Amino acid sequence: DELKNAGKFDEAIAAYKELIEKFPGTESAAEGLMSIGNLNVERAGKMASNPKNLSPEKQKDWNDLIQKAQDSYEEILKNEKYSSFSTIDKALSELSNLWQRKISAGFSAKNDATEYFKKIAPESNLSLHVKASFSLGSLLSLLGDKEEALKTISSAYEKAKEAKDKEISLPNSGYEQYRSLLFDNHQADKIIEVSERQLEEKDKSGDGKGSAEALLGLGRVCFEKDDSAKAGEYLNQIIAKYPWHPTAASDAQYYLIW
Repeated sequence: DELKNAGKFDEAIAAYKELIEKFPGTESAAEGLMSIGNLNVERAGKMASNPKNLSPEKQKDWNDLIQKAQDSYEEILKNEKYSSFSTIDKALSELSNLWQRKISAGFSAKNDATEYFKKIAPESNLSLHVKASFSLGSLLSLLGDKEEALKTISSAYEKAKEAKDKEISLPNSGYEQYRSLLFDNHQADKIIEVSERQLEEKDKSGDGKGSAEALLGLGRVCFEKDDSAKAGEYLNQIIAKYPWHPTAASDAQYYLIW
């Protein structure tokens, strides 16, 4: 961090590479790859807020940095030793953000992103496929294609439900994105199903942040179904158990007053 803060990006990247070589296959190595990717994205961001305004030569430099970041994130996905780490979810989230940057800059198209996420996460690796589909859905939603986003995430969710070999843990951001799309489409029963799954999954893993967000979803949808008593039960649980949550506790209080 000191090297990065001093603007010594090459030295910082070299230090992370040394860490990866020293502790191969560990969570520290996976986080090192994340940091390398993030540093290259940061370097690209410092070149221009809108890379379309750069000269052709500088645009090539920008794309090279973005490609280096993409390669780092992909390396996390490809290494089976990292498959149980939450770094997988972070890498997919950053890949979604990265593709949004490329598309916004006019250097890639939405269809390119769709093909990319399908390629890096084939159905033969079901856990990764489901998580990558959630990330793609989030990207499509940000790009304004809500219909295709809902279709993509819904399909992935159903595959996760049907998995027989193991329970697939989904990231909280994916649950939140799915729930948002379902609220937009007034699918109350599906919101309940998805939120109950998240609550059970996150309670088991001790992820209080996810549990609080699931309870908030349940509380909101109960209000939509005119069941204020049940909504109050869910929302009061958030205030009692998760007052530290950065948004869920205050949102719960808002809905209870409202």
